[in-house]
Amino acid sequence: MRYLRAGLAIVVATWFFIGASLASEEALHPLSPPDTSSPKATLTSFLENTRAAYTLASKTRASFISSGRQRLSADEVALLTQVYAHLNRAIRCLDLGKIPKALISRKAPEAAILLKEILDRLEIPPIDQWPTVDSNGGKAFQKWRIPNTEIKIYRVSKGERAGEYLFSPDTVQSVETFYQAIRHLPYKETVTEGWYERYVSNPKGLAVLSVLPLRWLVDPPGWAKWRVFGQAFWQWLGLAISLVLGIVIIVSVCGVGRYWQRRHSDSRLSHLWIRVVELSTAIAVLSGLAFLSGGVLGITVGFHQGLFILLWAVPIIILAAWLAWVVSSAIAETIIVSQRLRPRGIDSQLLRLAFRLVALMVVSAILVEGANQLGLPSYSIFAGLGISGLAFALAAREALANLLGSLVIMFEKPFRVGDWIRVGDDEGHVESVGFRSTRIRTFYDSLISLPSSKLIDATVDNLGAREYRRVKTSLAVTYDTPPQKVQAFVDGIKEIISSHPKTRKDNFHIVFNDFGSHSLDILVYFFLKVPDWPTELAEREGIFLQIIQLAESMGVKFAFPTETVHVESLPSPKAVSKVPRKKAQASKRRRKSAA
Repeated sequence: MRYLRAGLAIVVATWFFIGASLASEEALHPLSPPDTSSPKATLTSFLENTRAAYTLASKTRASFISSGRQRLSADEVALLTQVYAHLNRAIRCLDLGKIPKALISRKAPEAAILLKEILDRLEIPPIDQWPTVDSNGGKAFQKWRIPNTEIKIYRVSKGERAGEYLFSPDTVQSVETFYQAIRHLPYKETVTEGWYERYVSNPKGLAVLSVLPLRWLVDPPGWAKWRVFGQAFWQWLGLAISLVLGIVIIVSVCGVGRYWQRRHSDSRLSHLWIRVVELSTAIAVLSGLAFLSGGVLGITVGFHQGLFILLWAVPIIILAAWLAWVVSSAIAETIIVSQRLRPRGIDSQLLRLAFRLVALMVVSAILVEGANQLGLPSYSIFAGLGISGLAFALAAREALANLLGSLVIMFEKPFRVGDWIRVGDDEGHVESVGFRSTRIRTFYDSLISLPSSKLIDATVDNLGAREYRRVKTSLAVTYDTPPQKVQAFVDGIKEIISSHPKTRKDNFHIVFNDFGSHSLDILVYFFLKVPDWPTELAEREGIFLQIIQLAESMGVKFAFPTETVHVESLPSPKAVSKVPRKKAQASKRRRKSAA
């Protein structure tokens, strides 16, 4: 309840700030911007508005300290809105082109106050020596540098503020360095003192200032003001507490997610959505810490810029890109589950691919915009991505060819997961269609991965796409089977095929087909309407068993390969015994003649 009241108070204070800002801006004529028509006009507008902002801020602080209250009153909040109005008019005299967009809200007011502190310590020429357009013979100045300094006011040449005179981007970027170089110098007379020191040490944000008890922060004890690396001790303390709380929140959310997944579901879909919650929590916590460190605790930009980039900006950009990728996967898996699609089917793969392409574009946009917010030029990012993409394409031609082949397979759908296909000498069931290869489970249970680029060029015989599955065999019956019995046997087989519920009735052939070498051959040719190979085997078995039973009942015998050798006459035993004796005598005569 306490946190609810605090949240409502912040909302009310924010709306009050908006209303008070509108009222104060009306008095300042907000539609009439500060005069930046010449170097003199720009410098005059800047000094007048910063001094007015300082005067109102000092008045508010004195009123708050003397009142003894813990929170700002409505009148004090109204005075602070005028402070911000004057400060914003002074900021409009600065060219913020070289400040990262993510840091403008913090850098701009601090740069304006630092520049005022610098000008309050420097001896600058009298106001009548500040250049105007007329002082240059009617010609426009391109730039004017305050004598003996590097502070420049230049004429903007392009953009929506072309023709105006603003403090140059280099000047704005270097104000902290300039301030550190002249901070030991005394203030000039009739100027405001110590604004920067109070600004960086006090909390920021009107909504926060109007809700939190601020007496301890506005007028802290001496030990709380100790400076460590340029920051007050209480700022370091607040930052440390914030970091610890942020880490506790992130770790707690991750722990609850893991516990819920173990207890309720361990599916990929639940894992993805839990990861979405974890990443969203981390981004929210880091964003809150970034706002707290700069917008509330008032860590100075010089120190906070590195802290912001290393601890907040870069992790937030990376986590946001990661979140976009995970969300796309989670949405795709949710659709697959809700529509009861086959997880590894081509439709599921196409759905995942479509969401990944969308996620890739979103991630690219996040990275480019994040780099732009950090001050990196977008055209350099695009150029780098283009060159990197070209190098990647040249180095990964085979991978890209496989990817395109997979896309062709997914869109043309020559086969689906579960189909029985034959590709060359490879045959089996399609197990998955990926972005690089197609995996086939063979009938001897090995797994073949065929590259998609080669698969689209090959001849694919999709046996799983058949509506009817052909059965062709030949029955061999013995030659002593009478013709009438052969005809009756053929008719009986026809009856078996025509009466079977899974056979195609309009296209089958059972005929006495051929005179074989050892049998009379009967052709059995028919089609089965079955969804898969196991069912086909079962139905084939049933039909073949019925044919065997029919043959047994009719007395038809199946032939097996035989050979009959016919010999017309054989020689007598005496003739056979004389042949070796005549050969021996002839051999003996040859040996004698040789001797």
